[in-house]
Amino acid sequence: MRRFWVVLVVLLTIGLASTIAAAESAQEHFEKGKQLIESNCADCMGSTKEALKQGVTEVSKALELGYGDKVAAYKLLADAYNTLAVVYSEPGSEEEKIYSTARQDAYLRLIDLDPQNVQFKYEYAINLSDNTKQLAALQDVLKLNPKYPDAHFAIGMLLTRTGQVDEGIVELKKAVQLADTDQAKLFGRRLIDILYGLGRDAEAKQVLEDLKKEKKP
Repeated sequence: MRRFWVVLVVLLTIGLASTIAAAESAQEHFEKGKQLIESNCADCMGSTKEALKQGVTEVSKALELGYGDKVAAYKLLADAYNTLAVVYSEPGSEEEKIYSTARQDAYLRLIDLDPQNVQFKYEYAINLSDNTKQLAALQDVLKLNPKYPDAHFAIGMLLTRTGQVDEGIVELKKAVQLADTDQAKLFGRRLIDILYGLGRDAEAKQVLEDLKKEKKP
């Protein structure tokens, strides 16, 4: 009987040691992957595709080993796949499709992990290529936060691009109204260009005048 307990304690000790070692290993892979991904961003000096791909491998390995902060890990992967798709892949290529799919899968995992996170839902939505699916996904963003300016702007651009001009203009105006000062200027300039392009000069001039006024807090 005593021998049984001794063996059990030994096995538990070995198991605990293995668990601790795996956790430490997962942390090491995550930190290495994080450093590689963040230092090889789209605008980072000296960044390379191979280093970015290695970062993806390291973070993926961390997840395989049970890394705890899955939100942080999948956000890094989503950012890395986005750079690989947009910066390092030829438009329309099979490689771009693979990385784009991986990016969307990462965002879906993030949404599963944090379903109330508006930013995750928005970033997933704006990268959808199907107009109908994108509109539905952006509307889901507004269900969580009706005052999210980026979603209103994206919906406005989508609607104007697909022929629903009046509805699109309404959404673009909402985006300008809800955005902070700097963002409102960016949205406003795009709206003004669209209005002038439609021959709606009076509306364009009104938007311009509104932008010149100090935006209410």
